[in-house]
Amino acid sequence: MKDTASRHRYPMIIIGQAIWQYHRFNQCYMDVREQLLYRGIDVSHETIRSWCNKFGKDFKKNHQKVAKESNR
Repeated sequence: MKDTASRHRYPMIIIGQAIWQYHRFNQCYMDVREQLLYRGIDVSHETIRSWCNKFGKDFKKNHQKVAKESNR
């Protein structure tokens, strides 16, 4: 994934954190929203859903690459 996401309000670090929480801990979008809100980031659950749909494949590919390198 790129460091910046064009046409997005939030930086990729926040988008990546939301996607990671959703996939890693099998949380619903509302739970991810609550955790981000606790940290002062107000994002709707629909925004998180669209991020997961848009960047989820890239996240999975990147995660698998890191996992393979760590197993060596």
